[in-house]
Amino acid sequence: IEMNNLKTNQRYTFHCGRWLSKTEDDKQIIRELPAEGPGISRPLPVVKYIVDVYTGNKTGAGTDANVFINIYGECGDTGVRLLEYSLLKNKDKFEKNQVDSFIIEAVLLKQIRKIQIGHDGTGSHSGWFLNKVVVRQEDQAYEPATFICNRWLAVNEDDGQIVRKLTPTQQLDKTTYNVNIKTGDIFQAGTDADIYLKIFGEKGNTDKIQLKTINNTRAQFERGCIDSFTFEFNDLGKIEHIFIGHNGKSSGAGWFLDWIEIDVPIRRELYR
Repeated sequence: IEMNNLKTNQRYTFHCGRWLSKTEDDKQIIRELPAEGPGISRPLPVVKYIVDVYTGNKTGAGTDANVFINIYGECGDTGVRLLEYSLLKNKDKFEKNQVDSFIIEAVLLKQIRKIQIGHDGTGSHSGWFLNKVVVRQEDQAYEPATFICNRWLAVNEDDGQIVRKLTPTQQLDKTTYNVNIKTGDIFQAGTDADIYLKIFGEKGNTDKIQLKTINNTRAQFERGCIDSFTFEFNDLGKIEHIFIGHNGKSSGAGWFLDWIEIDVPIRRELYR
């Protein structure tokens, strides 16, 4: 592939020379290619990362869904990659108390800082209990990074999330955030739509989170009601602002939001 900057007339080349095919080579249909051209004296090398995925030992821990991962490092990220072909040749991937190993080729990330792992929720048994993930560079130039999860990725378990962002165990502890949301007490204030929240702090921000509770005994976001949620994130520091909204789904999507309260017990902080 060649890319030409029309303003500077500088040309960059991306060499591949490999198949993008599910029946050829390593069966991958995504390739990450380093740039070669002006100002690049030494292109970053393409390396192999071994990803070991440990499914937990709980009843129903395995999943039939399509599992994906994105690995983040000093020099960028791999982009979202499906974990399709296990090196261990297990009959089925992501079964209870099983380890599956995968190879991901990417431009050198250097020190690995976090991962995002999840699934698409497809299949009759999509819920998944993930124990941990270990990522290591094939030539061991950097220490393996271990990401402890020990949580469900399931719409009907835990907090209902099916994607989780994890940091290496030696880097950051999790902080608990209690979120209370009050729907206004006026006519047709409630909503049937899916509500999403994103929290921004001085040390970073969360992903967009769908707000839903497990084993609901009543509908959420009804007129005059308070809905409560508990999340664990990396410490965001002082909370600066939030985004909240919904997807407009269903005929009764309109929503009158009265207030939001975020309690951070370990920091003894309450935002409202």
